[in-house]
Amino acid sequence: MRSRALNMAFNRALIDPEYRHVLLYRLRRTLLEAGVPETEVRLLERFAPTTLEELADALETVHVTSFSH
Repeated sequence: MRSRALNMAFNRALIDPEYRHVLLYRLRRTLLEAGVPETEVRLLERFAPTTLEELADALETVHVTSFSH
């Protein structure tokens, strides 16, 4: 399940190019500062996204995987 904080961070990255750059450059720090739980941050770090598209794919994979357990 995706947290509200993670959804908000991703949505902000969609509309704010500067935030998107910071998010992709410092994923862990930026997500933790946005209130994203550590467990979600660790899951996303496994994918090491460098583009918004890669981040979206990682979010989808993590989200789908969470329902299969």
